[in-house]
Amino acid sequence: MVPSLRRLAGAAVVALVLLMGGCYVAVGVNGAIVGGIEIHDQPDDQTVRAGQSARFAVGVVGSGPLRYQWLRDDDAIAGATNPAYQTAPTVPADSGANFAVRVCNDHICVRSDTAVLTVAP
Repeated sequence: MVPSLRRLAGAAVVALVLLMGGCYVAVGVNGAIVGGIEIHDQPDDQTVRAGQSARFAVGVVGSGPLRYQWLRDDDAIAGATNPAYQTAPTVPADSGANFAVRVCNDHICVRSDTAVLTVAP
């Protein structure tokens, strides 16, 4: 280990985040994997008619416990903390909204791809 990293490791927790084929892991200073999350099923774009709800879901494997927070246009959706999210009945103005989910454990957070909602009249 590099001497400066050895000193730093004694003073603070240092972690690196590695991306390997869609799997995010947190690696401690000693090289031990301390937590990982893989989003293996991304949310899909949805098209619904006005008045219908859309459902977005994600498939995740990771060191738990896992916490979910769905986002609409990068803003957290209150109470949307499960692997799937169902919208309220849609209106035409909802068309074009972007949905994604942030998944976290005690070591790392990852974000899904963005899914687009289209509302047909």
